[in-house]
Amino acid sequence: MNVGVAVAHYVSGYRTFEGIQIPTRRRVHRRNADNSAGENWSIGIDINNVVAV
Repeated sequence: MNVGVAVAHYVSGYRTFEGIQIPTRRRVHRRNADNSAGENWSIGIDINNVVAV
């Protein structure tokens, strides 16, 4: 039984924090019936700062 939603994750905006490359932008698009990514994103995450602990 498949109850999940097919999505595509795209990351960009790589920046260096304490010597580590981190993508600062993630966009999640639902996939179309042909498995291509939909035009509009449904989840967006933007990271402004990273601190190592």
